[in-house]
Amino acid sequence: MGVTQRVFDEVERRYGKHWSWAVWGEAAGTVAIDRQSDLRFPADEPGILDTLHTNTVLVGLNPGNAFTAGVWETFHTGSKHNDHRLAEAIRGTDAWGGLMADLIDTVESNSTLIDTGNQFDNETRVRDLIGRMRDAGIDTRGQTWIAIGGKTQQALDAAQAILRHEEISILAIPHYSGAANGAIVRRFAQSHSVTEDARDLSVGQELNVDQKYRLLVQDVLEPIK
Repeated sequence: MGVTQRVFDEVERRYGKHWSWAVWGEAAGTVAIDRQSDLRFPADEPGILDTLHTNTVLVGLNPGNAFTAGVWETFHTGSKHNDHRLAEAIRGTDAWGGLMADLIDTVESNSTLIDTGNQFDNETRVRDLIGRMRDAGIDTRGQTWIAIGGKTQQALDAAQAILRHEEISILAIPHYSGAANGAIVRRFAQSHSVTEDARDLSVGQELNVDQKYRLLVQDVLEPIK
């Protein structure tokens, strides 16, 4: 599902300070992204609409403390919150160019302080997110929502009946924050080996956490290719 100028403008008008698009730096996504990269969404790049789509929605739990309420800055605030790690993991997948949104508006980087509530609360949040997208002219049928982190996955799992009715499928990726480093390393060790996943790296080179995260995410997103 491509994005028209009308839909782009409507999303910006309604939700541009809370949502964004999974594009960092430049639309083509041909350049590797690291802490020193330009992480801004290139809203003024000619042809940006050709990259954007609403087939996938990266769903976070809530904005972190770096949230500034600037247009298209959600998930694009800088390396302090490891936005570069998420960007590089998404680069080269079909989620590149997709929509990005949070379930909860509360600004807090410590997810342990966020109460996701009960099943009714989460069903309400999912209905609200679907409704907001439709208000902006987005067809949500058949979308793939990608839950970022365990608490977001749990919240979406609690609303599975609604998501199934809307024909929305769910995938889940680890969180990209520094606090998740240990979990990323452990999960990678359970499912990969350095030899198996050297890929573009020199033989025998030790993978860092960003590289392990990228491989984990791209494995999860393989089904949407």
